[in-house]
Amino acid sequence: MPLSYSSDLSIFTNKNENGVKLSDRLNSILTNSKYFDVLVGYFRITGFYLLKERLEDIEEIRILIGLGADLETIKAVDIFELSGANALLKVKEIIKKEFNSTTDDNLDMENGVIKFCEWINSGKLKVRMCYEQNVHAKLYIVRKNSDIVPDQYGNLITGSSNFTFSGLEKNVEFNVELKDRTNVEYALNFFEELWSTSKDITIDILNTIKNDTWMNKNITPYELFLKTIFVYFEEEIQTRKQDYDWPEGYMNLQYQEDAVTQARKILARHGGVIISDVVGLGKTYIAAMLGKLLDGRKLFIVPPVVKDNWEGVLAEFGYKMSDKVVSLGIVDQVSEWDDLESFKYVFVDEAHRFRNESSTEFQHLKKICYGKGVILITATPQNNTILDIAHLITLFQDSRNSSIIPGTQDLEKYFSDLHKTLKISGNDPEVVSEVASKIRDNVLRHILIRRTRTEISKYYSEDLEKQGLTFPKVNDPIRLEYMYEPDMEDTFNDTIDLLKDFSYARYAPLLYLKDKKKLGSNKARQQNMMGFVKTMLIKRLESSIYAFIESVERLKRSSESFINLYNSGRIVVGSVSKTKFDYSDFEKMDEELFNLTVESNDIDCFEPNDFVNGYIEKVKHDDEILQEILDMW
Repeated sequence: MPLSYSSDLSIFTNKNENGVKLSDRLNSILTNSKYFDVLVGYFRITGFYLLKERLEDIEEIRILIGLGADLETIKAVDIFELSGANALLKVKEIIKKEFNSTTDDNLDMENGVIKFCEWINSGKLKVRMCYEQNVHAKLYIVRKNSDIVPDQYGNLITGSSNFTFSGLEKNVEFNVELKDRTNVEYALNFFEELWSTSKDITIDILNTIKNDTWMNKNITPYELFLKTIFVYFEEEIQTRKQDYDWPEGYMNLQYQEDAVTQARKILARHGGVIISDVVGLGKTYIAAMLGKLLDGRKLFIVPPVVKDNWEGVLAEFGYKMSDKVVSLGIVDQVSEWDDLESFKYVFVDEAHRFRNESSTEFQHLKKICYGKGVILITATPQNNTILDIAHLITLFQDSRNSSIIPGTQDLEKYFSDLHKTLKISGNDPEVVSEVASKIRDNVLRHILIRRTRTEISKYYSEDLEKQGLTFPKVNDPIRLEYMYEPDMEDTFNDTIDLLKDFSYARYAPLLYLKDKKKLGSNKARQQNMMGFVKTMLIKRLESSIYAFIESVERLKRSSESFINLYNSGRIVVGSVSKTKFDYSDFEKMDEELFNLTVESNDIDCFEPNDFVNGYIEKVKHDDEILQEILDMW
């Protein structure tokens, strides 16, 4: 049968439908009052703030602790055989324990403790302890100020509640209020009798608070610093006691275990973490141990060339068959898995490959990561711009409602403003340094784990020595100069000059469309393609003349086919056109086959009029440069 709450406001359980708690009622009846006497088993000073405002106008406050009702104390010692001095020592220990275990940073609570001490000094507040009798009673006796309310004597509340936060608000209690003067006076006489035989511990409590708790004003800045460091790293310190179950043949390296501990903390706080130690520090093993300590199914998305290695590592760590390792090349398929929701965590190796949020691969990965804990593994979280980092973060954070920067929820705007600042400055080195510092201090330190070999050697030298691990010393690069034959040097320099005049327009046709809406989200991709071709040509030229000439010949064939298609009135653009077909294939197709191919594949078809004036001239100019280079070599 469901509980039927009493409509009588003289009964308080802290659970009434009307929402009135014992603290609410006490605050109400303390109005226009002069004296407040309390007899309880438990008294918690840190809960005093609940009544502080109303107690301001009270002339005298007396608190009598019936220590016999303190079960914690009874369990520890036989209270009835304790001397008064020993009982007092126990009370002091309880007070210190109360303050040390209080993690609440509520300013009202602290002000309540300050006021408590202030009233003790002024004589307004007195505290005594019953240790000669087993007192279980709980009484709250309020006597009114007769000058203000001459027709009211006072109020008595008795029941189960102690003078603690839990007793006044949190716990389910049962308390009854009595207003009849006879009842109030009877309770007062009972209180006075106990008070007269109790021990005054007022000054002892005050000294304990001031000298043995965090209210001590004599704490030095250094002690405060140590306390701050301990609280901030408490989880890491405690976790160091944990025994990590590394597979046989693996080293128990402290720097890796510390990374696992820190990653768990970040993951729990922000829903994701970036493991970004430099190459060679064992990011794979750190991630594997992290996953082993997490409950729930895991999905590992990794480059195809290391898929077998990942599967071997996870097998050595004892992962379940339900945990999966897949190639990052099939994220489109994974995003459509029927059981995708059954995975609780997603690990992404070489996560920097997904830094471009406009790519379809990124969108597939974002769908996979939605609602899951995300662990990104990359030594290079930023490749091109600071937006690379912002895009990776959106895999585990809502960019408009982020938890990373205290007081700043809109992470998208934060990065956008910094990006604009860089552009306006023209990437001025001083501005770049300032922006980098802001991102490091405000964002990355909360979500990223990154150590260099130098740092590991410096801070973990003792552990490395014990494990017999040393990092190879990397010497400074040695400059080796070689001379071209005179004719070769001239050809090389002339080639560089020609490439400086190369527009790469053929590789980014969408950038030259008249209707910029058709460009859609492909701007970055088109710009990246231009950069890729440029980098490829320079690297080939520096490494192998044969490879360079071969690349130029291939680009020349593609350029000629593109120009022919343009002249025929049909320009194809799309990922499939670069993989399944050559432009020469399209040249050979009749109209019907061409249309069928375009419609059945991921290919966009444009007409010459769709492009800005002068576009094809740029392509032809580049084609001429390619021919000149071939003629020279």
